[in-house]
Amino acid sequence: PADSDAFDSVKKCWICFADSTEDTPQTSPWRDPCPCALVAHEECLLDWIADMEAPRNSRSRSFASPKIECPQCKSEIKLARPRNWVVDIVRGLERVGSRAITPGAVAVLSGMLWNSSLAWGVNSIYAVFGAEDDAARSLVQSILTHAVHWRLYVGLPLITPILILSRTRWADSALPLLPILFFATQTPTPDDTTDLSQWPPSAGLAFAVLPYIRSAYNLYYENFWAEKERRWLREIQPRSGNIDSHNEAGDAALEEVMQDGEEDENVFEVRIDGAQPAPNIPGNRPQQGRQPQGQPIGQRQDNQQQIAGERRLSFSPTAIAETVLGAIFFPTIAGMSGDLLKLILPKSWTTAPVAYGMARPSVKGLLQEKWGRSLVGGCLFVVAKDAIMLYVRWKMAQMHRRRRVLDYDRTKR
Repeated sequence: PADSDAFDSVKKCWICFADSTEDTPQTSPWRDPCPCALVAHEECLLDWIADMEAPRNSRSRSFASPKIECPQCKSEIKLARPRNWVVDIVRGLERVGSRAITPGAVAVLSGMLWNSSLAWGVNSIYAVFGAEDDAARSLVQSILTHAVHWRLYVGLPLITPILILSRTRWADSALPLLPILFFATQTPTPDDTTDLSQWPPSAGLAFAVLPYIRSAYNLYYENFWAEKERRWLREIQPRSGNIDSHNEAGDAALEEVMQDGEEDENVFEVRIDGAQPAPNIPGNRPQQGRQPQGQPIGQRQDNQQQIAGERRLSFSPTAIAETVLGAIFFPTIAGMSGDLLKLILPKSWTTAPVAYGMARPSVKGLLQEKWGRSLVGGCLFVVAKDAIMLYVRWKMAQMHRRRRVLDYDRTKR
């Protein structure tokens, strides 16, 4: 009976499967966060809670923060942690955005299909009936008009692909080539749009130098803030690699968590050359004198050889949809930011001067043009978003260090 009582008094963590007999002075405190018999180390609980609160695991739940429940008794596990309204708002917007990805993608695809069908229907009507009685002359005139404005008809369809390209890693090497193409194909006009001495610059010149401004900003961000942001993100990620590699139950639990994470991330994996047999290497055979544990050593090594011989391509449709939708809606966001600038800035900054009589109007400013306000507003939106996200990452890392798991108060029972 004494041995039975001692066995019952031994605590076993349901996350890492270690028990209290293995405790050291550095071991995290034990927590009893719910009415049932499950107990765990505080560090293990905090890592598990951080994984449960990750956006990939709460994508399909609700707009509010996910409720952390005991997997056995379904009671709420309570935490003592600081709160910050900026962090709460940003994380709430992230959850709302993740829920809006699928409806947004459907709406964009439907709009593209409708506009394509409309344009093709109009083209079909003109092809059959003709714009005028003389259909041949109208067709020739249409071809000549398109030939004169070939830059317009080539450039307009490229806007959306370039916007999407700007959200990828290839943009830094590809987009700076566009201004060179712009200046090389620019036709001289009386109002020369490539005159660098005039202010404000023309719309074409302003948007042509935008890729260089983007590259300079990305270089500044990478050199001064990227490493700090990565460090703050690592601090709020669950710890890994602390489970005993010889514990088969721990390995199984870790593998199950990884599989669940992949499903939540909606990641598709393509295996290339995965069906080719592994080479017959003598080292693949099980060695004599060793006892198999769980999976035979020979079979385990064969699997490792097969996995090593494969090439894997993985992609996330959710991440692709986020990139495409963000790129497509960015011009609208830039325009709305420009309208906001017009509301909050002095009227003399955003309104063109009026010429009275024969007097020539004074020089306009960049913000007095709609495209200028949109350009500046879009740039300020990117800078403000990055600044807010950096603050949120830093604050979350600070809050992450101060989290504590509360024990269940059994006196209330």
